[in-house]
Amino acid sequence: MKKSIRNKISKHWGLNDFIITNLAYIVYYSLRTYIHSIRDNCHIVQPHHLGRSKRSKVLFILGAGYSLKSLTDDNWREIANYDVAGTTSTCLLPVRQNYYFLEASREKSILNSWYKPIYREAQLKHSDGRIREMIWKNPSVSLMRKIYDMSSFSAPLFSDILTNDESTLRSVIRWTLRFGMEKYIFLQKRASIFCLAWLGVALLYEKIVYCGVDLNDSRYFYDDPNIAAKYGIENIFKKPDTPHKTGMAKFGMPIDIALRTLAMECRHVEFYTANPYSKLAEFLPLWKFNR
Repeated sequence: MKKSIRNKISKHWGLNDFIITNLAYIVYYSLRTYIHSIRDNCHIVQPHHLGRSKRSKVLFILGAGYSLKSLTDDNWREIANYDVAGTTSTCLLPVRQNYYFLEASREKSILNSWYKPIYREAQLKHSDGRIREMIWKNPSVSLMRKIYDMSSFSAPLFSDILTNDESTLRSVIRWTLRFGMEKYIFLQKRASIFCLAWLGVALLYEKIVYCGVDLNDSRYFYDDPNIAAKYGIENIFKKPDTPHKTGMAKFGMPIDIALRTLAMECRHVEFYTANPYSKLAEFLPLWKFNR
């Protein structure tokens, strides 16, 4: 249903670059998410609810890029002094996380193999307090619930943003902030990293640091042989010399453009990148670790 409505708007009706269409779609899809979550007995969470786990004025957003391997023990200890948000594989990293977003694959073979160490580590760290908030970003993947017990995860009130036009995206961000919608709906453009940054904006963080958001190749931190062996996990994409898929325009607005647009519309927040070689370093200042 989601794809049929979305395809009609973008391909048949050609309305996906109208501001009113995007705002209406956000309301429609978030209500649809709410209804389906209630039907599936999921605990619904909105951005403002997660303020209960805010401890700092700085939020580190963890990607899964290979640049994480260059972080020192001192860097990780410094990151631990701030709030941390991560997604899917970041539960394998040696740092406490305030917010953890898991996005499930729709392929049964991947869920039965690649996700096993992910799920096991996330549950372990949630049980001992190293992960505070567990959010299952796409609970519509019912197959995940058939394989794993997802009762410790909350379901976000969530919507994608339709437009791939930068000017329209700026207007959509501006109007949703003006209406105060960031407190109630998780918004995403292109990738989960945008959704985590949106959470940071909603929770009024003063500084947001992208760490491990490289976008210049497809390697992940778990390509490291020691990590791969420890968790029995591998890079299922196996294209280290190509840009990350979320940075490719042929699949929609590149995530670096979406994040740049968000930063331009949220000037009350200081955005940084921790990787000088990330595509984000083309427009964001570098976060300087103490050591």
